[in-house]
Amino acid sequence: MKGHNYDHGKGISCRKCGKIHVNSMTIRQYSEERKKHQSETLKKKYERGKIKVWNKGKTKETDSRIANHTEEFKKRQAKRMQENNPMFNLETRQKMIETKNEMIAKGQIKFRTGKRPKKVRENIRKGTKKGMNKPEVKAKLRESTKKQWARMRKKLKKAIKSGMNRPKVKERLRQTRLHQVIPLEDTSIEKSVQEELTRRGIKFEKVLIFCDGCYWHGCPIHYPNSRNGNRDRKITQRLTELGYTVLRFWGHEINEDVSKCVDSIEKEVKAICVYS
Repeated sequence: MKGHNYDHGKGISCRKCGKIHVNSMTIRQYSEERKKHQSETLKKKYERGKIKVWNKGKTKETDSRIANHTEEFKKRQAKRMQENNPMFNLETRQKMIETKNEMIAKGQIKFRTGKRPKKVRENIRKGTKKGMNKPEVKAKLRESTKKQWARMRKKLKKAIKSGMNRPKVKERLRQTRLHQVIPLEDTSIEKSVQEELTRRGIKFEKVLIFCDGCYWHGCPIHYPNSRNGNRDRKITQRLTELGYTVLRFWGHEINEDVSKCVDSIEKEVKAICVYS
């Protein structure tokens, strides 16, 4: 031991102070005494001015050197932990698990099964509540959940793109869209026209009536820059070629005056319709 002489007859003596420690003193007590002695000698040196402390009264905010030193120290400490800690090594972890399982099988370690006692469960609940109620913990949980959802969305997008690009999936989607009816139920403007036609008792064939909503079908008065009307024009052209008479009414026209719209339908239908 540096700075100390050991004599079997007397004990441990310090070279600097000359104090003699008793033989029966344990190693732990000796180390504690040595630490105290070192701290006292350092304090005396600081008081005399022999040793100058450069970081005295400085913090991370005031001096950048301390911040850099702490970051570097953390990195070094993490590397040391990874190198020295056996839990970071997969082989050692596997061996530890195997030995534990063997000890459980032999009966050397009791493997706990069933519920914990009530007191333990109550203490765990209280601790979790206290921890979860803290604003710092709540903020961390929010951030972690946001990150998890973002990862899940990315994975789903990739999976959908890879699935949608397949020719079989494209064909199935095309067939379902062809037979799809949107909306599933009649709209309010369609119902109002139907009620007026049934009230008048008009039955007709080879006549198709479309009640177009202003937004979804691109009304030229309310939505002049919309492109939704292109599809409707193609449908009307195709139906007229097949021999149907197509009548289209905008939503604002039906809402303003339903009877006027039905009058125009009645005029067109008179040549073909059969009244009940």
